[in-house]
Amino acid sequence: MCLKSNDCPKHFCEHECLYNAALNGNTQRLVELILNGADVSQTSMPGRHQLIHFTGRPGSAEAMKALLDAGADASAASYDGQTPLHMAAADGGIEQVRMLIGAGTNVNARTMDDETPLHQAARAGEEEIAKLLIAAGADVTARDCYGQSPLHHSASRGHLGVVQVLLDAGADTSALDNKGDTAALHSLSDAPASVKLMIEKGADVSVRGQGGDTLLHRAASFSAELIGLLLGAGADLEATDDEGKTPLHAAAAWGGAEHVRILLAAGADMGARTNDGETALHLTAGSPDALFLGFGHESDAKARVLLDAGIDVNARTVSAHVISMQTEIAIEVHATHPPIREPTRPLAYEHHQTIDADAMNSSRAGRPSKSPLFLVIAAILVFAVAVEASYGDRLPEFRECVQVCHDENCAPGKDATPIPFHRRLLLWTCASECDYTCQHIITKERLAAGERVVQFHGKWPFPRLLGVQEPASTLFSLGNLWAHQNGWRKLRAVIPASYPLRPWYEWLAGVGIASWTFSAIFHTRDFVATEQLDYFAAGASVLYGLYYTVVRIMRLDRPTPRRRSVLRAWTLLCVLLYAGHIAYLKGVRWDYTYNMTANVIVGVIQNLMWLWFSLNKYRQSRRTWAIWPSIVVAVVVMVMSLELFDFPPVWGALDAHSLWHLGTIPPTVLMYNFLIKDAQDDMAGSERLKS
Repeated sequence: MCLKSNDCPKHFCEHECLYNAALNGNTQRLVELILNGADVSQTSMPGRHQLIHFTGRPGSAEAMKALLDAGADASAASYDGQTPLHMAAADGGIEQVRMLIGAGTNVNARTMDDETPLHQAARAGEEEIAKLLIAAGADVTARDCYGQSPLHHSASRGHLGVVQVLLDAGADTSALDNKGDTAALHSLSDAPASVKLMIEKGADVSVRGQGGDTLLHRAASFSAELIGLLLGAGADLEATDDEGKTPLHAAAAWGGAEHVRILLAAGADMGARTNDGETALHLTAGSPDALFLGFGHESDAKARVLLDAGIDVNARTVSAHVISMQTEIAIEVHATHPPIREPTRPLAYEHHQTIDADAMNSSRAGRPSKSPLFLVIAAILVFAVAVEASYGDRLPEFRECVQVCHDENCAPGKDATPIPFHRRLLLWTCASECDYTCQHIITKERLAAGERVVQFHGKWPFPRLLGVQEPASTLFSLGNLWAHQNGWRKLRAVIPASYPLRPWYEWLAGVGIASWTFSAIFHTRDFVATEQLDYFAAGASVLYGLYYTVVRIMRLDRPTPRRRSVLRAWTLLCVLLYAGHIAYLKGVRWDYTYNMTANVIVGVIQNLMWLWFSLNKYRQSRRTWAIWPSIVVAVVVMVMSLELFDFPPVWGALDAHSLWHLGTIPPTVLMYNFLIKDAQDDMAGSERLKS
């Protein structure tokens, strides 16, 4: 029973009184409980933290001392490997760190993620604690499961004091993490001040990342100050990465006009070519700002710098084809320069020929304007519910572009433009290259003419990344996959195998992992097979969500005869519903509207059930975490509504669909946390009933 006190309500059990005192740093109350025989080694939940873990915050030093004096284990590890020293180092409890070191705890103890206390102090920016740990023997070169050292953690967050401490202690600035990045490479975009400090302390500026790029390659894309600093430190101006790109290529592709200007002034070779034979001018034309929002502004400026410096505008790639829109843009945006050669076609898909910018402009000026009838037809096509092709597919100029490109590059007897290996791995062919290139040529022309961006084949014309068709949606699908994988790991670590609902929760994570894996594959490359796998997995995920919701809310996991009968019937019904769903899509009609409607109906039922359950549980328990499912429902409904307001991609990458995927990551994490809290509360209630 709980000891009588105004600080501890009578319905609290002993360990809740202890944790209340420990969390609040109430040393007097803690000592009172210890003197009355309280067990200082008990855990908050099976396999979780002990009391001493919660006394690492500033102001709780006396509470920790009382626990240590009472025999608490200074090296106790939680389910994820956190020791009191890890938590004190992260929370800034410098006095507690001194106590724990004095008590002989292991300063190089590892968590489940292989982090040491020094990793956590470095990440939190705790300079004095880092000094204490190093003085006690902490390994400054220790790597976590991502291959990152304490220097990676502190540098990427701009904790200059900790960076200085680690460098003085001999931290290795050349150590590579699992992605092939040094601390400087890892920190360049987020914390350039850290990089500057490491360079001043003698960091090797020639070190290369996984793709062979140097610090100067990366700095060339965003920081004029760092470019100057690296050049002053001896960085190689002509170093090439694995694709043959120099820092000038990087600045042309991703940086600004000022970055290009600085590198040229330093003597960069503007005739340098990549492995594909591209000059800086080719890459300037293909930079991200040349698409969608902000079209042409910075790209124009970079092209002018290069052209004013005398770059060869007739340079060809190794294939001797001018097929990609990059070359066309590069020449056209600098239309004030003299014409190159008279073209025979107004679009940039001609075989073995360059482009006359003035002719391009005149051909566009002579194009007839759209008639009112055409606009009416276009509106009908855009708003039609069931169409076989998007508006962009029906544009005559798009069809002509694709046809000419195919005839000149893909037809028998023609020399096909070489496709880079990484794109061939993702099954890009000559035909799909023509389609992709023409989408962007037409999009660029429409924007230049003040017309709206349109979809092709049901999708916006996203710039691909390393052959990935929809980079943002792929990335956010992987984010959701991580959320389910992380939830699965936490479920298995926290909820005992004996808990009856754990198998259903593990299946939930497994189905979620499969669903988002297929989503990532589909958004990487859109084929019939990948689309079908995505639909089938998503349907399974949504239906299983309803299945386990009913099991949890109705407690069909409990082994009573009636519940077992209901569970068998409910399982059979869900299996039949899913089989019927797949049979309709495969055998009757591949219907996007039906698929979306079915998923929405099932999702709405599931959300309404969780909303009712959550609010009811909160009214009964008054525990804040009980309303988490309600928050999840609200967020999911909000992000799903984005699908009703689709818009052209912002920055060429983020459309409503990708933001929907992004928005589902936080509620997924929150829902798994709720399931864990709910299970812990359920287990605690069972224990109270037994006692």
